[in-house]
Amino acid sequence: MINIISLTGKSCSGKTTVGRSFAKRQGYQFHSMGEYYRQNLQGISYAQVDQALDDHITYLMSSGEDIVVEGRTTGIIINRFRFNNTLSLFLGVDKERQVERYLKRSGLTSQQDARAELAAKDAHDQDRLLARHRTDIFDRSNYDHIIDTSGLSVDDAVGQIEYNWRLRCQR
Repeated sequence: MINIISLTGKSCSGKTTVGRSFAKRQGYQFHSMGEYYRQNLQGISYAQVDQALDDHITYLMSSGEDIVVEGRTTGIIINRFRFNNTLSLFLGVDKERQVERYLKRSGLTSQQDARAELAAKDAHDQDRLLARHRTDIFDRSNYDHIIDTSGLSVDDAVGQIEYNWRLRCQR
């Protein structure tokens, strides 16, 4: 049985929305590292944030609970510590849909500004975490499956996760 579902992906790929919906449908606990950061880790250095997030992810994955964990390094942590009973998914999104989603939640009105902010955020996270973990968080070969959420509804994306989850449970 798979008790850890890891969701990683670029900004606005649907990690939180889809992860929360899957967790609710399957009776799993949901943990967002972005929400954890905003609630607990403001005002400290990136090095301290990264260490705190890695420690929290490791703690959650060691709990034995049925969990969905979304965040930039969840797949890397699974690979590093070789956690069993896991499904590591990368959620992809095309640039157009990514910008569209970001505009809805950021308060920006300019697509050009949104593209620039997204590119800077993703590049910063990728570079910082590559230096820390020596693994590219956006290298899709690090994950069990890739789901492109660009043209999917939340229910369809959750259905894709459920499909991959069921396949993994059959192994």
